[in-house]
Amino acid sequence: MSNIPKEYQIDTLINQETYLVDGELKKWKGETTPVYSTISSSEKYAPTLLGSIPFMGEKEAIEAVDAADLAYNNGQGLWPTMKVVDRIKEVVGAKVIGFQRERAVTSYAQGNRVLLPQHLQVAV
Repeated sequence: MSNIPKEYQIDTLINQETYLVDGELKKWKGETTPVYSTISSSEKYAPTLLGSIPFMGEKEAIEAVDAADLAYNNGQGLWPTMKVVDRIKEVVGAKVIGFQRERAVTSYAQGNRVLLPQHLQVAV
């Protein structure tokens, strides 16, 4: 693990306990599945456990597809007709990104630009 800079070492697991459907974060109370990185953080090569995500099934999949279909509204919904810059502001401002959002907001608050591809850079 000494080859990985300290700021990039995995020292806490991220266990996703919510899922997003129809603009709402819902608490997940069911089974989870582990998430691994193929990048090893040990002397003896082995995948690195990053955390876990909800192990959702058919019911949740149908719920998500129905909500997405309703929001898309044959290409006339709010999201598909929104300007890219406004979509970015929505995503950066959303709590669904959790840790990543907090890092981006902290970075922005410290006077840094949020790390997006150059053509997508916007002030938030």
